[in-house]
Amino acid sequence: MVASCVVLVGLSYYIASLMSGMVAIPRTPVKEYGGEGELLLSVSREVLSMETSRDGRFLCLLMGGEQGENTLAVYDLEDGDAREEAVFQRGVRGFRAAWVGTGHRLVFEDRGDLWSLDADAPGSPPFNLTASEEYDEDPIPSPRGDYILWTVSNIGSVDHRFWVMRPDGTQKRYLAPRCDMVAWSPGGGRVISATSTLSEGGGESKAACLLQEAWVGEEGWNFYLRCEEKVGYLWWPPGDDIYFLAPREMGGDERRTVWFKVRPSGKVLREASTDGVTGNVPETAFFPEREGGRIAYLGEKGLEVMDVRRREVSRYPELEVSRPVLAWRESLGALLYLGPEGVYQLALE
Repeated sequence: MVASCVVLVGLSYYIASLMSGMVAIPRTPVKEYGGEGELLLSVSREVLSMETSRDGRFLCLLMGGEQGENTLAVYDLEDGDAREEAVFQRGVRGFRAAWVGTGHRLVFEDRGDLWSLDADAPGSPPFNLTASEEYDEDPIPSPRGDYILWTVSNIGSVDHRFWVMRPDGTQKRYLAPRCDMVAWSPGGGRVISATSTLSEGGGESKAACLLQEAWVGEEGWNFYLRCEEKVGYLWWPPGDDIYFLAPREMGGDERRTVWFKVRPSGKVLREASTDGVTGNVPETAFFPEREGGRIAYLGEKGLEVMDVRRREVSRYPELEVSRPVLAWRESLGALLYLGPEGVYQLALE
């Protein structure tokens, strides 16, 4: 009860400041860089998604195929002689794959089930984690790899539910109804989500969002915070603060998107902004660091990296980025992007 009161007090202050114009939207400095990345891996097929293992050694690519079957391929980036040859490759009917924790275990979806692959033993067959008649998809491992969150539904049903399990497929249990935007807490024991709602103001209904939380070991969503903005993206980097992104009209033709920071007390701060994402925020794909405070995306003015802790944007307008698919290689301080010949590695300034 006390925590809820603190959240409401912080929110009340934020709304009052918003209405009075006392809180200015920060204009975050932008630094532009030239140059181009280094070709890391030649790829001729369409890449739907990619992700590196936490130590940067393995790269997983999901590539488009025919008749609804894609190709999942894993490459060893530290083996220069054999880098172009996949250490594991398989046709899958799925669109999501993710590395679990800090190791080399990969979870991916295929034909309505979730599978686990040990990249250190590519000759061993993948293990089915969720063999059942229900449809399992969208695996999202917790930051430490203690749990995997995923979506369960009956084929043909609109009833989608979040479940959690251990990485070996044990201790499966229902968590809460599915939400479109969701993020794990850094410690992995809690999940935060954003869901749209309508509020009445001045006789008119306007879009708003609720932030909700769910705890592993319990069932259902609990109220966390009400946002007057329509949240476009939700992010929980290491630390106690939660971030969300929302578009703002600045008057005239100027539009910016603002990163709002939610403190544990419930106080909401306008942390940073960018003019590189001024359209429909939910249609922009964001790629956050797993151990830092930077987040990358392909904006309207080129590839951008927002550092919310340093409050600055690094922009690379000259890069030839073919698709909005990125991946961090944090061990080298680099970002991977798709260019005209395949996967490129960009050393960040």
